[in-house]
This record gives sequence, structure tokens and C-alpha cells, in this order.
Amino acid sequence: MRIENLIFLGAGASHSEGASIQAKLFSDFFITHANISDLKIIRIKQNIQNFLNTFFGFDFRFNEQIDKNFPTFEEALGILELAIQKNECFRNFENISIIRDDLISLIALTIKEKLIEFPNNHSRLLERLKRENNLLKTSFISLNYDIIIDNRLTELYPEYHLDYGIDFINYEELDEAKRNRTYNEDEYWSRPNPEKAIKLFKLHGSLNWLYCPVCLNMRLTPKEKSGSRIMIMPQKCEVCSGSLTYIIIPPTFFKVMSNHYLRQVWFDAEKSLRNIKKIYFCGYSFPDADIHIKYLLKRIELSLHNDLEIYIINWHENKSKHQAELEKERYLRFFKDKDIIHYKELSFQDFCRIGIESAEDF
Repeated sequence: MRIENLIFLGAGASHSEGASIQAKLFSDFFITHANISDLKIIRIKQNIQNFLNTFFGFDFRFNEQIDKNFPTFEEALGILELAIQKNECFRNFENISIIRDDLISLIALTIKEKLIEFPNNHSRLLERLKRENNLLKTSFISLNYDIIIDNRLTELYPEYHLDYGIDFINYEELDEAKRNRTYNEDEYWSRPNPEKAIKLFKLHGSLNWLYCPVCLNMRLTPKEKSGSRIMIMPQKCEVCSGSLTYIIIPPTFFKVMSNHYLRQVWFDAEKSLRNIKKIYFCGYSFPDADIHIKYLLKRIELSLHNDLEIYIINWHENKSKHQAELEKERYLRFFKDKDIIHYKELSFQDFCRIGIESAEDF
């Protein structure tokens, strides 16, 4: 079935389920890990505290600073990313790569702690799409590392199959097990059937993907935030015993898209979305730092042979009119046809409840 609808999930969509927004990553990390006994997390915490004090004068002796004077995550991580690219370091601070990895670990660890319970907004959305016969016509782009939407899509198996656009090593293992007649279907992840597949493009990576830089395989760990687990306990590749790593593109201006599998996701996203008719941006403010996203959207926009309609679903009760106008202006400034932009006073929770058809008339 041809894809007609694209639902674009930004940080606000995951925030509705309890996940941290980027502006609160630092404060949420230190709050959720205030009393921790794991030695590796203690080391990560101490390294980040030292970094924030050395670079930004953040004094952890004064609790009133929590949630007030933290730098933005883009600032903190962006400075380190640029230093690594330039092969430079700072006086009295040379462990740039270690701190950079610790900050990415902070993202994964905070997501793990904040998503223990969730209100199931994503489930409501999928059920609504299913009732309206729109599910197979809809693809998803998610910029979130968490696996909220992944898990909800996985729960629809075997009626629907989740397709990330990646050739995971899991598929080869299942084929081999079938040839040897030794497999238990519950132990494997099967290749998605194109007739039942729902595309989910995670353009910035995912916590349930593990990459081996030795044998170059990518492993999927369904329903499991394996990326956050290897921050604490390193894992070995089952094929070559290499050290597995996560695939996460952090929120900075200097995004490096060098991983083959991530490039595969981006390529499949562009190819699969050439005939879409409607885009629903949910919980996404269209920040300047996401120039790679804007590049992909512009390529899709200029390749379309049909009319496009764009709906912005990013409202919340505390949003000021000034914030909303600035956000709307960013979308209007970018897309060539201004008349196709529809800014709705709908939250992601509202959108999940009423569905895509009612949202258009709201």
C-alpha cells in the first residue's frame, strides 16, 4: 500500500509519555541519579559535574542552581564535538572524547529512568489509525532515541510488522536457524513482510540498536533499551566477540552521519516518502540545529508530484502566543508553499485521541 501520511515525532511526543525534553536533560539526570551506587554511573556523574564546573562555572555545592543555570545540551555537546573534529583540546582539559561519550550516556540513562511508566498516548494513536484504515498508509519518522513508538508497533505483530529500513543481523540468524530447523520463533526477529510493514525511520538512532564496529553488523534488541544497558555493562558481539556500541546521533549542530546503517535509514526514508500527501509534525519545534532534517524534507518536498499538506501539532497549555508565532514562522519560512501550513492548537495527546482526520478539521 502506498504511503500517504507521515507522522513526524519530535521530543514533545516522547515527553507526553514522561521522557525528558532536551532542555531538562541535565537536571533530570542529576535528579534521577541523586542517590546511585553503581560505580560506572558514579564516574559518569563525577566527570560531567567536573566538565560543567570547568567549562560553565556550574557549582554543585548550591542545589538552587539545579534546573536554572545549566547550559543547553547543544552548547555543551557541540563544543566537544567541534573540538574532536578539529583535533584540538582545552587547557587543563584533554579528555574530550571521554566527556563526549559520558554526555551521550547521560541521554540514555536519563531516558531509561524517566520511561518506567507511560500513559499510552502512542497506543491510542495507533489504534485510531487502525480503526480509520490509515495505519498501513502511514509511516513514522522519530528523532527520539527511546523505543516508545517501537514497542507499541511491535505489539501489533503479527497483523502488522515493524520495518526500520535496516538489514539487521537478526534476519540472517533466523534464516540460518530455519535452515537448521533449530529455531524458536520467539527467540528471533523476522524480516518484515512488505505487505504488512509499517515504516519507522529513526534518523538519529535508537536505544535498541547495537552496532559492532569489527564485523560491521547491527543487532536489534526488540523491546529492550540495550543502548542504555551497555553504558553500565559492556557487551560482546555474538558473531566476532567485538565490543558492541550504541548508534545515537546527539543533539548538536555538528551531526556526523557516517554510520552505514544510519545512512541506509536516511536513504530509505527519502525513497519511501516520495509520494506522501500529508505530514503531521508532532512535538517538534523545527530547530535550526536540525539542518540534516531540513535537507531531507526539502528533497522530499521538491520531489513530490502531488499536493502536500502540513499540520503542526505542538501545542501545550503553557505555550505562549509569542512562542507559537515564532514556531509557526520557522515552518512558514522553510516550506515554499505557505498555504499548505496548518498550525493547530492541538497537543500530541489531543492528536492521539482524535486521530489524523479529525485533526485536519480542528
